[in-house]
Amino acid sequence: MEFSFDRKVVTPERGLKDLALEGQGAKVIFATDEFFGAKENLIRTEPPIQKESGLDAWVTKRRRGQGHDFSIIKLGKVSIIKEIIVDTSFMDGMTPSFISIDIQNSVDVSLSEEHWTELLPMKPLSSNRFFLFRLSNLHHASFVRLNVYPDGGIARLRLMGEDKAGGIVS
Repeated sequence: MEFSFDRKVVTPERGLKDLALEGQGAKVIFATDEFFGAKENLIRTEPPIQKESGLDAWVTKRRRGQGHDFSIIKLGKVSIIKEIIVDTSFMDGMTPSFISIDIQNSVDVSLSEEHWTELLPMKPLSSNRFFLFRLSNLHHASFVRLNVYPDGGIARLRLMGEDKAGGIVS
């Protein structure tokens, strides 16, 4: 049995495409935790659904210590991200308090903090909503790190922008 409800749909700017789709070569390559929901759910094409068992989202277990959880998405091509859409559908009681997003433009990903550039500073979230963030600091990116503070679940992440075939990989 599936459940759904009406939500306000956010509309990205015309002409932008979702850069984080498997069909375009994107892949979630790492997550610090996948206790309640698989990292691959972040970039699924279908809208999230509520299930009787299991979660249609990336969901981490509760953190009792310091730090935060994160996942890393490898984009199919070097791209410029102009908008970010975060969907917290069906995440009652599991939504992270805050998120932030960092990018890296390199051939291979590095976990070292010095290789990441902040794209979206820490923003608060709430359950069962779409959040649209329009960006003004535009950089080439080949990897995206979604940080959740301190833990929690995100149903879908949409990275809207443009492929940049001539993007410089540093």
